[in-house]
Amino acid sequence: MIKYMAQFSRLLLIVVLCLFVMNSDAQSEWLEKIAEHRAQYFNTYPNLERKPFEATDTIYLDFFAPDSTYKVTATFEPIDDAKIVEMPTYSGSSKPFQAFGYLHFKIGLDSFRLTTYQYVQQKNPLYQNSLFLPFKDVSNGSATYGGGRYLEMSKFDIDPDNEVLIDFNFAYNPWCAYGDGFNCPVPPAENHLPIEISAGEKAYKKSGH
Repeated sequence: MIKYMAQFSRLLLIVVLCLFVMNSDAQSEWLEKIAEHRAQYFNTYPNLERKPFEATDTIYLDFFAPDSTYKVTATFEPIDDAKIVEMPTYSGSSKPFQAFGYLHFKIGLDSFRLTTYQYVQQKNPLYQNSLFLPFKDVSNGSATYGGGRYLEMSKFDIDPDNEVLIDFNFAYNPWCAYGDGFNCPVPPAENHLPIEISAGEKAYKKSGH
């Protein structure tokens, strides 16, 4: 009996170590993806033909440290036959979007719902399955940009069980946070969260923005 207990203990230890290694690898991969996402600001945006800021302005970019608290699994609820709506932008114009589905999720013990949208006038076939998730939260105007932030998703992110990952660590500022002349959609009232989302991009630090 003692022999079998010892064997079981060794087996349990091996399983625990394997799980630790797997979790460690997954954590490292997640952190690497966040780093790659943020690097595009520094390496890509200043080189675009129409750019939100110059390379010398990247010193004013700021981000929260990655926090898995804000990486949550949501239940997707499709919206059938949703009407196309004109979402106002901060420039005074509007852009057409169509509601695609509700995302039900929890942060801590509190439950929330956000609406994700389809781009109506997206002509690039590479983005025809893209989903747009604009949101506001209590941090806006202090730690983060006052006009809210965005997340990008894909229809392919939704699994057969209608579950999808929302990772606010990838939340980014609309280009209106960096300067004028951009048509940035205003997050609709239904996507205003009554909590602080201390994840993703912070407010742009350059004076006057």
